[in-house]
Amino acid sequence: MKKTLSILLALIMSLSLLGSFSVSAAEVYDGTSVSASLSGAGTEADPYLIANGADLAFFAANAVAGASYKLTADIVWANAPTANNWTPVPTFSGTFDGNGYSISGIYCVGATKVGFFSTTEATAVIKNLTIKDSYFEGDSSVAGFVAFVTPGTPDAPAYITIENCVNYADIVVNKKDGNSGGLIGEIITTAKKENLVVASVSKCVNYGSVTSKTGNGYIGGVIGRLSGAGTVSECANYGTITGSSAIVGGVLGQVSYNGANDARYNVLIENCLNAGAVNGTHVSGGIL
Repeated sequence: MKKTLSILLALIMSLSLLGSFSVSAAEVYDGTSVSASLSGAGTEADPYLIANGADLAFFAANAVAGASYKLTADIVWANAPTANNWTPVPTFSGTFDGNGYSISGIYCVGATKVGFFSTTEATAVIKNLTIKDSYFEGDSSVAGFVAFVTPGTPDAPAYITIENCVNYADIVVNKKDGNSGGLIGEIITTAKKENLVVASVSKCVNYGSVTSKTGNGYIGGVIGRLSGAGTVSECANYGTITGSSAIVGGVLGQVSYNGANDARYNVLIENCLNAGAVNGTHVSGGIL
């Protein structure tokens, strides 16, 4: 047991180093320029490369379904998150590789599905990325990375993989029944097949606070709500999770199955750690 904990803590410390960097004023995105295109072919072997704020702006407005993207530098979107300066990538499928770099200075307030990515669909992989010095707020489905994982169809469900990612952004959900998490707000599947793994979240850490102002939603340090089979492994939360009358967990807020399709889904949570305060007056837990 001690050996397992020491390995996990060592992993988490190494992950946290992904977010440590310093920038000069000259490296901050100017807020207006947009690249005409991205270098690369968008394939796994030759991904589209994102080197600066102008490249990131082009990606956000022109994400290609099924393509691969890779950061090649830290990007500072703004010196401080003092204006509503980010519009979430509306839908994303494919691979976004942070390559060990970070994106910071994002400030985003909206109605629903608020995050770096608003929704993901089909198959999406997000890895090796840190989001820091940022803020996301909305009425429902709010998160630092992916607000809402689109369920797809019963015969063609959507899949999400997030690994080696770190969130420092603070997350706020405003309205009743809103779901929010440090990395993912809500995952829902309509798959007919039982025990089909639609979500894999591993080696991810949340340091940001996650707060529900009105309660009754599902609030988690890593994932707000997971409806469908999935694995959550080697993840940790250090942020303060506050949900009032909501269902609140340090790592996950709620796990459920979709009874409408009579499919029962297994969820595996292993080698996870919560070191953040969990504040709730209804249903709350350190991990789940």
